[in-house]
Amino acid sequence: MDSNSVFYKNNLNDNVDSLNASVLLVEDNWTEQKSIKDILKKIPVTTAVVGNGKQAIAAVNERMRKN
Repeated sequence: MDSNSVFYKNNLNDNVDSLNASVLLVEDNWTEQKSIKDILKKIPVTTAVVGNGKQAIAAVNERMRKN
């Protein structure tokens, strides 16, 4: 990784943190869920994980209801 990549990653973290970002991960394969969650741990985002589209719609509806 070159110094520009590190700079970009640092800026990405700063930008995401200031947005209070969240991610809804929709993936039915447990191994893929784990791999993607491990990647997302490297940036400051809130992550919710569901296993299919029906659960994703329910999660979005619940989030919208709370807000």
